Amino acid sequence: MKRIIIILIFCCVLSSVAKAKYWGSTQITAQTIPASLSNYPGTTNILIHKLRMRNTGDATNDFAYPTNKAYPHIYEIQFLNLGTLPSSNIKRLRLWWDYDGTWNGNERECNTNYFCQTNVRFERNFSPTSFGSSSDIAYFGPDLNIFFQPNVNYYFYLMADLSTNILDNRSLDCETVHYGVFVHAGDDWYFYSRVTNLINSPYMITTETKATNLHIEDEPTLVNINQGFSLTVRAKDRYGNIDEDYVNSVYFTATNVPPTPYTPPVAFISNTNLNPYTFTGGDAGSHIFSSNCFKFYYPGVFKLRVTDGILNDDWSEEISAAPAIHHFDILDDKDQSLSSFSITAGKSFSNSGITNVKVSAKNYVGSLVGDYTGILYFLLESPSSLYTNHIPYDNNPATPPTTAAIDKFEILNNGFTNINGNNFIIYNAGNNKLTVFDTFGFKGEVNLVIVPDVPVKFNAQMDSSILAGSPFQLYIALSDKWNNTVPLNHKVKIEVFKDGKGFTKHTFPEQIQLSSGIKYFTAEENLKILESGTVTVKLTDLDDTSIVSEHTIQVDISAKKELSILQNYITPGETKEVPIYYNNTYEENI
Repeated sequence: MKRIIIILIFCCVLSSVAKAKYWGSTQITAQTIPASLSNYPGTTNILIHKLRMRNTGDATNDFAYPTNKAYPHIYEIQFLNLGTLPSSNIKRLRLWWDYDGTWNGNERECNTNYFCQTNVRFERNFSPTSFGSSSDIAYFGPDLNIFFQPNVNYYFYLMADLSTNILDNRSLDCETVHYGVFVHAGDDWYFYSRVTNLINSPYMITTETKATNLHIEDEPTLVNINQGFSLTVRAKDRYGNIDEDYVNSVYFTATNVPPTPYTPPVAFISNTNLNPYTFTGGDAGSHIFSSNCFKFYYPGVFKLRVTDGILNDDWSEEISAAPAIHHFDILDDKDQSLSSFSITAGKSFSNSGITNVKVSAKNYVGSLVGDYTGILYFLLESPSSLYTNHIPYDNNPATPPTTAAIDKFEILNNGFTNINGNNFIIYNAGNNKLTVFDTFGFKGEVNLVIVPDVPVKFNAQMDSSILAGSPFQLYIALSDKWNNTVPLNHKVKIEVFKDGKGFTKHTFPEQIQLSSGIKYFTAEENLKILESGTVTVKLTDLDDTSIVSEHTIQVDISAKKELSILQNYITPGETKEVPIYYNNTYEENI
């Protein structure tokens, strides 16, 4: 048995003014401590050693503190571990003391809060963080400064804060020995040293773990349909220690994980030796449930739950039952991703080199589920278009399928199917998402890059009716026949006509440069027509003169500027109408 030695050292220093005649001797005895079953992981202030100390001397004038500073006090105590309590089980040691010898709340900790004389320096921690910091010795001092009065009993308690990883049902021997007592009195040092080698009576503490949670462990992540599998259930406390005394009954339930669509029962759980299962003492808080206890009836993703109605329950990790359809891949028939193709708006996928669109059922690791069968549908997520996209079997009554009598398609026994690329036409340029899904909710998706077709027209947006001289906005876009903007930097000629002739009373530039197929004039750019009437704006693509666009604008007379009177004379005595006109900024009569 490993032994613990405790050293108690008293230093006796007598004042140079008044020497002590006799201050007595030190008497030390160990106190028996009953074992306890309340020592849980993380518990603080567990008593592992107790001793009684007494000064057997008589009172003299040397003890007239504070007039005489020679009052003796305990200087340091050391404990040496002789038992089997390992340092790894101790988070911190603390030393307390009192006069009555009973742990009842009136104890004081040996620390710097208790002075018996002034100007004392405390150079060390009074509560070491480890029992084994120095050859398995716990040291408390220097200068504990506890009054050592004659004929008074002092009781010391060595307390331990247990770590959070102690084992359940372990008996730990806390046997210690202490040695050395110093008494300090005044400025002169007189040492009274005594090695007691006093070993306390054999003392064992018993640790105990109380479970707070059930844990499912060692479950598989992938099994076959109707294949039995095993797992382990452990009862643990909040620190992860196993409660070896756990004897409750546990129950299991199984559930599917969306998008697995099945309703219970989804799994076989043995009722003969498992549900419920009552833990026994022989399990020691941990039970392995054999491979004949669980199996799943269907492919998909599932979880198992364990509970005893008292502790916190637990769910297993997701378990995939093969053939487990996890998703669909949408590729071409050479297994290339459709997102790697540049598909032209308004043209079939075949024009971009996609001979067939291949839809394949895959499991979690991307392997083909060769025996998958099911009914599937397509869905295209894209911006609205003036043209109806052609996606076969999309289950959309507004867009009937182009090549099938029914609005769906089917994967038979090989886990995949090919659909002719001619059946796919998308008119929306930009990013489109093609999604496929089956009746159980499994799906796959791919992002498609649709590029515009060749430019054939301008999409110009301007007001058809404006006021003369008022600035207005103009938007010009080079477009394909599907109204997708073609991002080319073409030059555009602008001409303005009135009454079939060239017209100059405007602020249009004669030529503009498109940027990525677009030019936008804001009102701040003072684009104006300065005279009322019907005006035609003609746009011509100088890089492709076949692209021409004409737009008619009705220009009304703008706001009035001033009042003027025409024929502003009248014969005396004559009654006559005199016309009065308003002029606008551009001298048009209103």
